[in-house]
Amino acid sequence: MLRFFHSLRRKLIEQDNMRKYVWYAIGEILLVMIGILLALQVNNWNEQNKKKAEAHLYHEYLLDDINLMIDDIDGTKQYADANFSAIKTSLNALNKGYLEVPEDSVFEVFLYRYYKFTISLQDLNTYKEMQSAGDLELIRNVHLRDELTDLLDRKDYFIEVHRTFHSNTHLTSDYLDPYLQYSFTSDTLNTNPVIKYNFNAMANDSVL
Repeated sequence: MLRFFHSLRRKLIEQDNMRKYVWYAIGEILLVMIGILLALQVNNWNEQNKKKAEAHLYHEYLLDDINLMIDDIDGTKQYADANFSAIKTSLNALNKGYLEVPEDSVFEVFLYRYYKFTISLQDLNTYKEMQSAGDLELIRNVHLRDELTDLLDRKDYFIEVHRTFHSNTHLTSDYLDPYLQYSFTSDTLNTNPVIKYNFNAMANDSVL
């Protein structure tokens, strides 16, 4: 094809047909421009397809992170609800001054767990990766993007609440520890230790 155009151009020059040569030159320029535009369009299509593939992959990873976070929140809430129930039952028993049959096992659960509250939250690693790579525009829904940012801020708040709770449980342990005695046996090395407590003394301690 190139040889044909070179041959045509040479023939026009040799014939000294300037008008036809000008039209030929214009046509050649237009062909080059069309070729460039087509190449740019193809490249643009390729880039768009690449971005769509990346957005789809990020979407899948984001869903995985969020589902794991939901599972963590559900597990943490269940554990916290069980602890809260045990605490209420134990406080009622201490205020009454005696333990009923169902309450004794709950009271022991409280003594085992009151200082073990934990919070586990899956991080939004995919969102942070997109943020670092400058790919947040792949999340075209601006509202969703803002919600994910807000979720990260809330996660930091939850962690701070968790730290505050732990600092407060240390104060609680100062009141409980004098009445508790933990012991370990070969049967309890991989489970909770055996715990002994003086319930009557605890119930009679107004500060506690």
